[in-house]
Amino acid sequence: MSEQEQPKRRQSDAERKAGLRNLAAGKASSGDRGATKHGVYAVIHSQGSQIPAVTGAQAIAADVDGVLDQISRDLGGDLTGAQREILRSCRVPMLVLRLAESYMIASNIVDKKGRPHGLLRILCVYSNTLRLNLTALGLERRARDAGTLEAYIAEKFSGRTEGKTDEPVKQTE
Repeated sequence: MSEQEQPKRRQSDAERKAGLRNLAAGKASSGDRGATKHGVYAVIHSQGSQIPAVTGAQAIAADVDGVLDQISRDLGGDLTGAQREILRSCRVPMLVLRLAESYMIASNIVDKKGRPHGLLRILCVYSNTLRLNLTALGLERRARDAGTLEAYIAEKFSGRTEGKTDEPVKQTE
């Protein structure tokens, strides 16, 4: 039998327990930081209850909480239970988006091999989730009154005098 065909040796109970002890000791020695790069996975796995120990994460969390308070005030402050739950569910996507954005600004969108960073897929999923949640709360596109073309032209060109053009002046030598 070749090396590839040999079955794996089964781990003994003592080896498994020793491995678990080593993992626990490693986590304890690192302060269970978990996230050391961007913190996105820590936020996802803790459902937003744990703010990762990465640079700027506390400020991002405070900013997200401020934005959620502002949205609550924008909706009138007296939210129904369903609105409160939807607004609460916006926190994790906002944290994920802000942490990932912060990391992507500091590093590159593509890795050393030229491949797109794995966080881009997560960004797409969570940005869509946030958009759907905010749409459910009443976020909508509102058309601006653009006026008519004649009004725009009159406003744009009202300060110009007759004979003036935007063409550059040709200099003669």
